[in-house]
Amino acid sequence: MVSARHMYCVPGRCEIIMPVCRVYQDCMDMELHRLRTFVAVAEIGSLSGASDVLRIAQPALSRQIRLLEEEVGQQLFTRSHAGMRLTPAGGELLARVSGLLRQLEQSLDEVRSFAQDPAGEVTIAMVPTVCAVVAEALVRRVARELPQVRLRLIEGYTSHILDWLHQREVDMAVIYGPAIDLHLRARTLATDELVLIAAAGQGPAPGPVAVADLAEKPLILPGSQHGLRLVIEKAAEERSGIRLTIAVEAGAFATSLELVAAGLGWTVLPGSTAARFAADGRFEIRPFAPRLSRQVVLAEPPGKPATRAIERVTAILSEETERLLR
Repeated sequence: MVSARHMYCVPGRCEIIMPVCRVYQDCMDMELHRLRTFVAVAEIGSLSGASDVLRIAQPALSRQIRLLEEEVGQQLFTRSHAGMRLTPAGGELLARVSGLLRQLEQSLDEVRSFAQDPAGEVTIAMVPTVCAVVAEALVRRVARELPQVRLRLIEGYTSHILDWLHQREVDMAVIYGPAIDLHLRARTLATDELVLIAAAGQGPAPGPVAVADLAEKPLILPGSQHGLRLVIEKAAEERSGIRLTIAVEAGAFATSLELVAAGLGWTVLPGSTAARFAADGRFEIRPFAPRLSRQVVLAEPPGKPATRAIERVTAILSEETERLLR
């Protein structure tokens, strides 16, 4: 049987074809190198910082960016003393290639380690309230069970994480559902009950509270587009027909808790977060009746094949999230 390699070795032409193939491969390597350089400069925001990370001299980096700009026919960065800022064209290129480059690098890691333990980088995005509860246990288990895997954890709100998933910039995400609304491969891991948190001595009477009890009370909640805020406002309108009084908008739950402890208002957080960060003498915690809860969902990017490392980390993440948010 004639191999595929020799089928194209026509006498008198092999010496032409093989150099052309080598030139093509060299060109492909150069294109990938330029794109990796572009992504590094874009994410770090400066040539000097990218030079340190990539261990490439700044003039060489600058030349690669300039050649890429000439190739695409667009200016990709605006340059100033403050650093390198993406132009609209640069932002569009970054959105299109960063996920693809990560997928290519993961595929190469997967092939290199095929006969060994799973290896490579796995990127996980999580909403802050889940990350604060799950991250430590996840990192410990992965370090123990998958020593060749590098974890990259990113916090963000659900709307941002959905963009990262669709652009395939992350390998998986833990966000709030319902799963059916996400239009992604997604499944529910746990249901996290929401609770009211007040400063010690400033909460409602002992026992469960109704959403109506929030009426005219100063509340410390995230911004209006935050999923948690939407759940609370929807429950207030549907159950009691009341409008909430927002005293302060605070995006970080740690900031919200400090403001509550100072007596500046009440807040609402997932019970798992409250149990871990508000279970001390500074706070009073009350459940809602009827219950107020959110689905915690594991979502995966569309059309992206999972490496062995991703599959193993997904299993660990699912187990730890279910255990800790039970």
